[in-house]
Amino acid sequence: MKCLSFNCRGLASPPKKLALKRLFEVELPDIILLQETLRPAESITHSLNTLSSRWKFLATDAVGRSGGLAIGYNSKSIKLDSSWGGQGFMGVDIFSMDLGLTLRIVNIYGPCQQRESFWRQFLIRDLMTLERTILGGDLNFSLGFKESWGSMAQVDSITDFMRSILEQHDFIDIPMQKPLPTWRNRRVGAAALAYRLDRFLLKGPLIHQLHHYKQWVGSGGISDHSPILMQILGPHLKPKAPFKFNHLWLLDQSFSKLVTDFWKAHPIDRESSMARGFVKNLTELKHIVINWAKEKKTREDAQLNTVEEELKTLLDERNLGFGSHEDKAHLVELENQKNNILRHREESLRL
Repeated sequence: MKCLSFNCRGLASPPKKLALKRLFEVELPDIILLQETLRPAESITHSLNTLSSRWKFLATDAVGRSGGLAIGYNSKSIKLDSSWGGQGFMGVDIFSMDLGLTLRIVNIYGPCQQRESFWRQFLIRDLMTLERTILGGDLNFSLGFKESWGSMAQVDSITDFMRSILEQHDFIDIPMQKPLPTWRNRRVGAAALAYRLDRFLLKGPLIHQLHHYKQWVGSGGISDHSPILMQILGPHLKPKAPFKFNHLWLLDQSFSKLVTDFWKAHPIDRESSMARGFVKNLTELKHIVINWAKEKKTREDAQLNTVEEELKTLLDERNLGFGSHEDKAHLVELENQKNNILRHREESLRL
C-alpha cells in the first residue's frame, strides 16, 4: 500500500489541479492526504473527484487553523469503513486489500502556535489508542538539527518534547530514504531555509506486522512543500488470480514474440488430453507473462524517472534566467515523452 501526503497550499487554480493530477498518475497512491486546501469541503470533494474515477475524496472545510483537509482513497484497493475529524485533523478507518489489514489513517495539519498543547491533547484521544494507526501530513515540527538546512536554520524548540511524547504514545518516525527537506522558504543565499515538517508516523505494533516499509520525499513543484510518500508491505497473500490479458500488450512486439516462441517450444500433447495440456501451457505462460509485465513496468518507471529528473533540472535552470530556444524545444519534447508514458499507463489501468 502506498500513501501520499502533500500540503498543496490551495487548489483554486487550474494549473495546480493539473499538476496534482499528474502527481497522482505518476505515484499511483492508495491513500492521499492533502493539507491547506483553503476551500469549503463540498467544493474540494467535487473538484478532486473529477480528476479521476479511480480515487474518491472526503474533505473538511477550511475553517480556523485547519486550513482545509482532504483524504482520497483508491476505491479498487481500499474499502472505506468510516470517516471523522476535528480541528486540525481528519481520519478514516479503512480496509487495505493489499495488506489484508484494517487501518486507521489520520491526516494532520499541525498548528504554528501552541504546538505542544495541540499534540498533548490530540494524542490522548481515544481515537489514537488503536494499534494499527498511521499519522501523516504537515505536522509542523522537525526533530533536531539533521532536519534543518540553511546557514540561519535553528533546531526546533519543541524537538525534545515531540520525541518524548511520540515515544510515550508509541508512534515511530520512519526514517527517510534520503535526508531531504519537505518545506523551503524559497529564498536564496544566506536567507534560504528548509526543514522537514511533513512525515508519516506509525504505531509500534503496526510496524511489527509489516514485512517492509519506506518513506521518501517526492517532487511536485506547486507549493513551498514537497509531497512525501510511504510504502508499506504486509503479510497478506493475495488469492490466485485468473489469467489476465491486456490488449495494449499487443502493441509491444516483444510480447507477441514471447507468446509465439512459447507455443512453438511447447506443443500441446493431443494424445493424452488436449484440454489438460492447454491448461498446463496457459499456467506456465501466465508466470512468464507476469515477469515480462514486471520488467516492462520497471523499464517504463526508469524512463519516467529519467524524464522527470531532466524536467526538474531544466526548470531549476530556467528559474535563474530565460531559457534558450534549444532548452525550450527540449522541454516540450520531455513533456511529450512524459505525457505519452502517463497516457499509456492510464489506459492500461482502465482495463
